[in-house]
Amino acid sequence: MLRVGPFCDPQIVSLSNRRFIPFAFDLSNKGGLFDPTARKAVVAVSPELGGNGVPTPDVLFMTADGKLLARVSNYASEAEFLEVMKQVLTDHPECNKASKEELAATTPLERGRVAFELNDFTTAKKELSALESDESKILLSQIARYAQDWKTAERHLSDITTDEWKDDVQMERVRMHVANSEFEKAIKLADLIHQKSNRYTEARYFKGVAQSFNGESKLALATWKELFLSQKEHDNWVYRTDWAYSQTIQKEKKLMSTTGKRVSLLGRIGYMGRSNPDLVKPKAK
Repeated sequence: MLRVGPFCDPQIVSLSNRRFIPFAFDLSNKGGLFDPTARKAVVAVSPELGGNGVPTPDVLFMTADGKLLARVSNYASEAEFLEVMKQVLTDHPECNKASKEELAATTPLERGRVAFELNDFTTAKKELSALESDESKILLSQIARYAQDWKTAERHLSDITTDEWKDDVQMERVRMHVANSEFEKAIKLADLIHQKSNRYTEARYFKGVAQSFNGESKLALATWKELFLSQKEHDNWVYRTDWAYSQTIQKEKKLMSTTGKRVSLLGRIGYMGRSNPDLVKPKAK
């Protein structure tokens, strides 16, 4: 799975995993990911990509036989990117067929989970709303979070009492506190999520986000760097961390140089000039 820009976003990741096959390569034969067959396929539909010097290419949505279905700018926001993905599936129903795994989903929880990952929240809520399981409540709280319906999200979280889902509840509340500019509360809750938790990297990332919003940029950078150095395997939140770290340490510059000193913990050249959307301070209420 690609782990840059929009491809760190959980909604885009889940829909990609269900309906798309992400593929990255270098156009230049000097790049480490150069693929001559892939280059030939994209140049056939976008001849401007065949030159020696090309602008930042769009993300192309293509069939296996090279037909171009849609394209979206590399500078697009997560919301814009997700909208194009959904439109591709609407315009091309042949690409939106259920897998064998999805067809085998028989219980409301299984069907609700599949619908959630497909970003079909109307179906997901219909399947999950009558259930009493903690997993269904976590999924419903996340749907409410995406809609910024904080009261409904908290109502679902408050119904969960088992230790098994404690970290998930804490993490959802961390994100709600950040969204509501309650940064001190977010920082304290993030610290309660243990390193062995599957929400740990997300928690440390958002702790840094909260510290940044709280005027503690140096602490945020330290939190993000410590997270990066502590992880042998880099998941989407570690990649998101590098984006936040690089943007913060450069302050207003935002673009990294191909020749100068790299500030990215991953050694990346840049992030397409985009600002990390998580570092856009929540609007005052």
